[in-house]
Amino acid sequence: MKDFGGNVIATVAAGVSKYFVLSVNLTTTGVYTVTTFGTGTSAADASALAGAGLYVAGSKLASKMLTNAVGSTYVISAADNATAVLYSTGSATWTLVNPATLFNGFYFLLTNEGTGTLTLDPAGSITIDGSLTKDIQPGESCMVLTNGTNYFTFGYGRSNTMTYTQLSVDLTGIAAYTVTSAQATNKMWYFFNTPTGNTTVTIPATASVYFLRVGAVGSYTVTFTTGSGSTVALTANQSYVIYCDGTSITAAQTVAVASAVALSDGSAASPSLSFTLQSNTGLYRAGSGQLGVATAGSSAGYFASTGWNGAVIGNVTGNATTATSATTAGSATTATTAGSATTAGSATTATTADSATTAGSATTATTSTNLAAGLVGNIPYQSAPGTTAFSVQGPLGYVLTSGGAGSPPTWSIGVPSATAASIVGGSAGVIHWQSGVDVTAFTAVGTTGQALISGGATTPTWTDIKTVNGTSLIGAGNVAIAAPNYINPTIYFLGQL
Repeated sequence: MKDFGGNVIATVAAGVSKYFVLSVNLTTTGVYTVTTFGTGTSAADASALAGAGLYVAGSKLASKMLTNAVGSTYVISAADNATAVLYSTGSATWTLVNPATLFNGFYFLLTNEGTGTLTLDPAGSITIDGSLTKDIQPGESCMVLTNGTNYFTFGYGRSNTMTYTQLSVDLTGIAAYTVTSAQATNKMWYFFNTPTGNTTVTIPATASVYFLRVGAVGSYTVTFTTGSGSTVALTANQSYVIYCDGTSITAAQTVAVASAVALSDGSAASPSLSFTLQSNTGLYRAGSGQLGVATAGSSAGYFASTGWNGAVIGNVTGNATTATSATTAGSATTATTAGSATTAGSATTATTADSATTAGSATTATTSTNLAAGLVGNIPYQSAPGTTAFSVQGPLGYVLTSGGAGSPPTWSIGVPSATAASIVGGSAGVIHWQSGVDVTAFTAVGTTGQALISGGATTPTWTDIKTVNGTSLIGAGNVAIAAPNYINPTIYFLGQL
């Protein structure tokens, strides 16, 4: 007996009776229920029992695995039960429905035959193997099963091409971190950003190898441990391969240099040999036969076949022929030329000290072009034989007065001269007068025959002198009336003794 679609409903053998009931008539094919009669013992028909994972083999049921080829984003549903799902394209994400809508024991087989990562993403907070997602790399396969609450994989086959995935951990504001077993399936680990301080990362106590990279974590240290045994500590911008034996963690690589190491030339801003915490400080090739020293991105000087060329702070012992910019020539026996030596501490002979701040014990300093260390306005003086010191800066207009033998000179307001042969300022014919203490001023220019009348504490002025009958009162034996405006109404009696 076959349905309208040509599918076998049941086979009726000789001497057997079967009862057919059309139980579902939503399609032309329909769904039939078959009951067998006339066999002495009633038995279910195999075709009525066949379902997902089963098929009819004669009068019996046999297992069967259907295949479903998928080449894009997909949602796993109840229709995929006992089905082998084949994925065949690039990277994609498949959604796993809430297992509560399925049943306990729902399963499907999965293989990634594509070229990219296939991510299984259960709905909401439901997990698969304890994580929110699971990546299936090309060439990997597994069985996915649910207990009605979460998903699990069985027989997970890892790819032989060693495809790696990365665990990225942002340490911002973190004092300690624990890597879960699910996270540890990622073999590349990247920890970055600044934690609250030195940070401990606890990893699963299982045998494995990990590739570590620590980014910009400030000045802090990130220490990896299983909770016991030895640990490995990394600082900012370091990369390591670590080996865990289940208890202790050790560095998986040993650095040993068996031959010469050739470096690029580098520069003062970016030396070829530098430090992790300060990449602009170190050594570089400054020129032919020159080993440059860089500090904070600037050149501090360089070594050449003739020795050091640059500033020196400290004691130098030997015979420095030329110290072009030596800050301190502490105990140089002979310094022919100390170009910019700040201190020639005990130099026996310093022929030329161009910019020497102090020639501390130099027996002979033939030429001293520039003396450093003094302030603007200071005057150098000899505080002792062979010892030069600086005076303090005096106020504006003060004069430097000798302190005599054994005493330094001092600044004073100045001593007025007993005799002033010429006073600067004023015009011909003016009279100078004191307009204040230690302040000299000048009158206006008077006319011929005028007399200078005192103004008390104010400016004196020139005034005309009274004449009588056209004859000046000023003459031999006469007395001049100082203020003509005083004549009236006063009567003066004049006589000559």
